[in-house]
Amino acid sequence: MVGRRKDGSTFPMDLSVGEAKQDGSSIFVGMIHDLTDRKRTEAQLMQAQKMEAGSGSSPAASLTISTISSP
Repeated sequence: MVGRRKDGSTFPMDLSVGEAKQDGSSIFVGMIHDLTDRKRTEAQLMQAQKMEAGSGSSPAASLTISTISSP
């Protein structure tokens, strides 16, 4: 889902809606969770994984090699 801020910019969001009964009538409450930071972190992780896959070695392999070769 995409939300729109007062300034017109958009942001990724989750929307949860709950219902409560009061005196026989329904009351609905909406909760919006801004996912901007989560999406940014996911994109950074995917980029890091692509870079790692392109290098042909994993950080663990590099660490092992440097540990073995050090005096």
